[in-house]
Amino acid sequence: MGSRLFFFTLLPVLLAFATPGPADLTPSQIDHYFEGVWQAEGLTPAERSSDDEFLRRLSLDVRGVVPSAEETIAFLTDSSPMKRVEVIEDFLASPERSEAWAAYWSKVLVGTPPQIQNPLAQQKALEPFTEWVSIQFQRGAGFDDFMTAILTAEGDLAENPAVLPTLRWRNAPESLAGTMSRAFLGQQIQCAQCHDSKENSTLTQKKFWELTAFFGGTRTRRNLSQDEVKEAIEAGSGMGVMARMDARVEARQREFKVVEVGGRWQTKVPDSELRVEPRYLDGTPAVKSSDKSRRAQLADFIERRDREQFAKNFVNRLWARYFGRGLMDPVDEWAMGREPDHPALLNNLAWEFAQSGYDVKHIERLILNSRVYQLSATASEETAGRPDLFACAPVRPLNAEQIVASLTRATGADGIADAMAQGRLGRFGESAPDLLMQRFHAEFVHTFDNDEMEWSNAFESSIPQALFLMNDETMARTVSFAKGSMLSRIGSTTTDPGEVTQYLYLSALSRQPSAEELERVSAALAASKSKVEQKALAEDVLWALVASTEFLTNH
Repeated sequence: MGSRLFFFTLLPVLLAFATPGPADLTPSQIDHYFEGVWQAEGLTPAERSSDDEFLRRLSLDVRGVVPSAEETIAFLTDSSPMKRVEVIEDFLASPERSEAWAAYWSKVLVGTPPQIQNPLAQQKALEPFTEWVSIQFQRGAGFDDFMTAILTAEGDLAENPAVLPTLRWRNAPESLAGTMSRAFLGQQIQCAQCHDSKENSTLTQKKFWELTAFFGGTRTRRNLSQDEVKEAIEAGSGMGVMARMDARVEARQREFKVVEVGGRWQTKVPDSELRVEPRYLDGTPAVKSSDKSRRAQLADFIERRDREQFAKNFVNRLWARYFGRGLMDPVDEWAMGREPDHPALLNNLAWEFAQSGYDVKHIERLILNSRVYQLSATASEETAGRPDLFACAPVRPLNAEQIVASLTRATGADGIADAMAQGRLGRFGESAPDLLMQRFHAEFVHTFDNDEMEWSNAFESSIPQALFLMNDETMARTVSFAKGSMLSRIGSTTTDPGEVTQYLYLSALSRQPSAEELERVSAALAASKSKVEQKALAEDVLWALVASTEFLTNH
């Protein structure tokens, strides 16, 4: 296998990180690497995915939503040999891609706002930040600039939404340090908050608090008086959320102190104070600066001196997004001293990322155009049993955001909301249709989401989830012939049982029905004794499709 890995072992990776050079990695070189791996392991990879399989997977991975029936039909009938390359470009340019990244980084950096129980209010609290992140990814900001903006954010939330992660952890600098280390370096260091790490002897409690000291000079102060906050909370959940989060973030140079109580270091205890100097994880002390805050110094260090790990962390997260697992799996296990799978490939993807100016879309394009990404999920038991070799596409559960976005598209739920409340205004100032969809989205995510901040391969379900799919009023309306729904649009264009069946499958599952499915469903529709019975059956079929494992998984 050594000769097949010549490209990856030849590159002077460490030198490349220190010396600017051309970015020239290609999808075929990624494929060449894995061809050598598969041959050495005696594995036969899966076949190339079918067009419908590829389009649905690509849309879910990049945009976080299934393709529309019209997009699927156009792609399946396109005879161009370049259509996969072209649709990759289309999806990478879509605003939905940026929104999907925004949802991800919101979960990693902020999580669920504390003390806000209403799902819609939680969503409203995150909205300024997710919109800001979406804009950064849409305009192609370098990931180093994104990291720096988050780490160094100051000012009012209304003027600079990038301060929200700092506000989220404003009362716990140790949590802020752990979150930033995990997000931007892939290093889960919070196990060392109370004691030296048992898995990695170099990760000591002292190092944890020295890194935390970079955030010790950060403070927040309210922009609203207590009376104004109280009035806003009483006025409604939306205003109340913003009142809770309304604050100004400021950085100042000051000593950071912790205390040792019973052998454990803590903050906010009045006695036995111990001064801690800010140091990077490699032990390098921060240099005192009059013009840079400590957080700005930390951002500089990550980008300039720890850029290899910074780049590896991101491309590993990106690989996990598209393959269900990272080359380092889990993605935040770097601090544990473990070696990643395929380190040569990871090194060169990271090098490529750094040399491209931390261009996220460039690395996405490389991965998505590779044969490895475009393999089918249908494979032998032996191949499927080695997920670390990426010889077939993984079958992954959709996350909550993907499910609700895909349900909305497949059923026309947004059209139903528009028809229900056209012209009216909601309590937050949006149109009533938008508010209805936001409420449905918030409640759905609240029911289906989990505590994991990363993409998951675990298939989990619960009684509340099943009851939501069966009994939620909005869910029931989406799979009905309500005005504006997908079913109502089908009914207005055709009553042919075969055409109705085809469109149901294209809308819900992004594929044509098999010959057996087409025959069974269309025959049942044709045998209906009345239009009312036929409509009820079509609604049942659509509900069965969107509640199926095929719909709820990415494959």
